[in-house]
Amino acid sequence: AAVAGEAISAVEAATRATRSSSSTTTGIVERESVSHNSSQLTQKRKIIYTNYNRKQMQTMCKKEGLSVEGTEAQLKDRHRKYCLFYNAECVAEFPRTKSQLILAFNREEM
Repeated sequence: AAVAGEAISAVEAATRATRSSSSTTTGIVERESVSHNSSQLTQKRKIIYTNYNRKQMQTMCKKEGLSVEGTEAQLKDRHRKYCLFYNAECVAEFPRTKSQLILAFNREEM
């Protein structure tokens, strides 16, 4: 086990040496990792919309910052599309903030 740990350490050291030498020769600084702050988006759970009435859907849409106007079917469709839009953004390399998502979604919906 000690040999395997030493081999991994050697590989890590070689990788870091290569990165530091390539970044200094090209003048480009590489990002080794992107740290996400506490406002990182987490995926929304799947919702069975048949269990919700119009008033409940209005509350759900309002909670997300979406329009509460329309029929029950429109509200369900709006919320479902927003959740898909939101979840797709969660897996993006550089996700937008929730307020940016709401603005983009509302623009697309118009």
